[in-house]
Amino acid sequence: NAHARDLVKKYAGKNLTDLESKLNTDAIIEKFGRVRDFDQKNSKKDWTFWTYAKRANKIFGKKSRIYGQVSGYKKAIRELSTKALKKYIARTQSASLP
Repeated sequence: NAHARDLVKKYAGKNLTDLESKLNTDAIIEKFGRVRDFDQKNSKKDWTFWTYAKRANKIFGKKSRIYGQVSGYKKAIRELSTKALKKYIARTQSASLP
């Protein structure tokens, strides 16, 4: 996660709690998540993972399990972002050791 890496560089020496407060997971979720007023006629560049899942669910019909499979994506993004922060903090700390 580039955002996590950049935060660790920018706020070197800050602990995980401080960095998590600066991590903008809502922006990450918006980038990959639901798009308000999405029109399928838009360019495919405007599509996100969520619009892909919504379209796939429509194609596969009512018995599709797609929504159930992606229902936890917000929580997963937050967890992955925290994991990335921990990884970059650990790298920074190990690089500064003599």
